[in-house]
Amino acid sequence: MKMDLEDGVVEIIIGSDNDEMELMIENTKIKTNVKGTKQWEDGPQEKPNTWFKLYRQIEDGNEEKVPGAGIKKLIDGATEVEWTDLDKTDINGNPYIFSIKEVDEKGNDFEPANYTKSEDGLTVTNKYIIPTNGEAKATKIWVDGPQEKPTIWFKLYRQTEGSNEEEVPDVEIKELIDGVTEVEWTGLEETDIDGNPYTFLVKEVDGDGNDFEPENYTKTEDALTVTNTYVSPKIEITGTKIWENGPKPEIELQLYRQIGEDGKRVAVGNPVVLAKGKTTYTWEEIDLTDKNGVEYIYTIDEIEVPENYTKTISEDGLTITNEYTIPSTQVKAIKKWVNGPREKPSIKLQLYRNGKAMEGEDYLVELPEGQGNLWTYTWYDLDATDIDGNEYTYTVDEVEVPEDYEKEISDDGLTITNTFIEKPGLPKTGESSNLPLYIIGSIFILLGFILRKRIA
Repeated sequence: MKMDLEDGVVEIIIGSDNDEMELMIENTKIKTNVKGTKQWEDGPQEKPNTWFKLYRQIEDGNEEKVPGAGIKKLIDGATEVEWTDLDKTDINGNPYIFSIKEVDEKGNDFEPANYTKSEDGLTVTNKYIIPTNGEAKATKIWVDGPQEKPTIWFKLYRQTEGSNEEEVPDVEIKELIDGVTEVEWTGLEETDIDGNPYTFLVKEVDGDGNDFEPENYTKTEDALTVTNTYVSPKIEITGTKIWENGPKPEIELQLYRQIGEDGKRVAVGNPVVLAKGKTTYTWEEIDLTDKNGVEYIYTIDEIEVPENYTKTISEDGLTITNEYTIPSTQVKAIKKWVNGPREKPSIKLQLYRNGKAMEGEDYLVELPEGQGNLWTYTWYDLDATDIDGNEYTYTVDEVEVPEDYEKEISDDGLTITNTFIEKPGLPKTGESSNLPLYIIGSIFILLGFILRKRIA
């Protein structure tokens, strides 16, 4: 018997010495189909394209590419591919063990970006690895305020679209010392485990990570930018009014401010009324500094100095003293004569203040005898008020009423009228110019009486 094996065909020849018989037996290889499976763990919903390459081996044999088995492409979302009509065994009937490898489109070893892979028989598993090349650069903006800025800190946060913000774990709080306006974090996770990209933002905090706002600043936090805007601290300014004597009338005070001793003085708001008797006024919620943090110098002033007062202002500019100066006046006394002899007698006039005779020879004056029916006398440089500003009332009186006269004083107490008292049988005062006529008339009457008596 003779056996030849070639191309899967077994030829068996059975023969004897006398004759032979030929028997042909053909064996066909068994075929099979093979499926490769892809498993994704985590990562974005949209998956990268990958390719599978098919391999085989018999038990304890070497792994080899499957001849004629093309590279299969798995487009986003595809998790299974199949090869068909593959030899199930080798030529000796040893069954093949099939496996797959993840490759690129050219068949080279390949691993999708941000994924690891594990190849186990006909299954390839890709596990998402969060990329850690993220960077975040945060900026501080200062609006106004002193040149020297306070130290602040930034804490880094992150969030994916539609999610709540969270602190970025295991990163330091960044300190921004005066003058520093930018800090940066590197090596940050770029996505969450599902591949959703992170958006980074910062919050202004203190050194312990607690919410913080620098003194005299407001803050706005916008993604990776924090803006601090200077707000002047508020103070109260009290202006004081000191009255030295006088009536202490109502006044108006104006508040002023300036930068530096030589700065321009600028009015703050409108004047305020300081009612009579009130000695202080307090302005509230007043800026301590300008927008650059430079302190204002505050002063006050009187809109108009009250009449009969002089003004002085204290060194700090917040106290105004008004000293009362008694104003002077003059008093004019009027003397009227009604009737009486042409020659008027001398009189003495006494000046009174608030009903009380003023002492001193200057206030008791004698007017010498003379002619005329209207006499006057004026006192000058008299105090118009007392030290508290109460107005004096001045009057005059005649020390002694002249003989044959009667006295009358006007309602204002400054005009004295002396009226001559006529005696019975005498011509009226003021008719002395007709005296000769009276005498002549009397003589004629007397002569007429004598003549009548003789005739009788």
